[in-house]
Amino acid sequence: METEFETFTYWFIFNKENEWTIINKKDKTTVGWISSSGTILFDATPNLFELDNTHIDNDWKRFKEVRKEYQLGNKIQINGLSVEHSIQSYEDLMEALLKYRAYENGFNPDEYDSYINKVLKWIRSTDFYESPASTRYHESFKHGLLYHTLTVYNNMLELLKVDKFSNVDIASATLCCLVHDWCKIGLYETYTRNVKNEVTGQWESVEAFRYKDSPHPFGHGVTSMYMAMKLFKLTEDEALAIRYHMGRWHVEEAYINDFQLANETYPLVHLLQFADQLSITSY
Repeated sequence: METEFETFTYWFIFNKENEWTIINKKDKTTVGWISSSGTILFDATPNLFELDNTHIDNDWKRFKEVRKEYQLGNKIQINGLSVEHSIQSYEDLMEALLKYRAYENGFNPDEYDSYINKVLKWIRSTDFYESPASTRYHESFKHGLLYHTLTVYNNMLELLKVDKFSNVDIASATLCCLVHDWCKIGLYETYTRNVKNEVTGQWESVEAFRYKDSPHPFGHGVTSMYMAMKLFKLTEDEALAIRYHMGRWHVEEAYINDFQLANETYPLVHLLQFADQLSITSY
């Protein structure tokens, strides 16, 4: 029985905002590009028959409708929508990037469903979706870690437009965004504290968060890298990006040269730092 992937004649690889590379699946050649609106651009293949145009158009419409890979490169709407929407968006992105990586490595992405389900099942077993992103500095509220993570992803998409980052792989960047703060899983607990209501002058009991002992006391970036490596085969730049995503703030003096070398060698390392830093600004 054919998988859904095998029913496509053409496949689509994210190129840049609103543009995807069209791949002939049979010989894996590039035949052109297509915009999100469906405009087909041809370069070295001017003799394509109209039937090919029809196939490309039909496959593109199906790709947008049924394939999670299309989520890559699209911003996530966060404000004003439900927590359930944000959770589904996170899981769609995780599925999209894993299937995208499978294709990049020469495999049928639909044969990875059991592995993807294993990853999602593990995430659901943790407190990732409920946790704050911090105790006081940013997104210090329930579900704040999820909100922060999706904001970092959205920032990353904007940064990919910068020439220095234009060659960063979208799936690698997405994976790093989605897992960079896994070190905060199991790190917080709730308690109540008294806060004076500035309007009424009365003291009120409110829910707050405080740290627990870390389940994996390796340090911030190293813990996220360690947890991610238990589920994914990370490339060197992915591992370094996660390790150093806090920038200079979490690098001991003995490792400054290594940190600088990682920044100078791999654009993804700098990209994740910038996306993370922009997520905690008020402008």
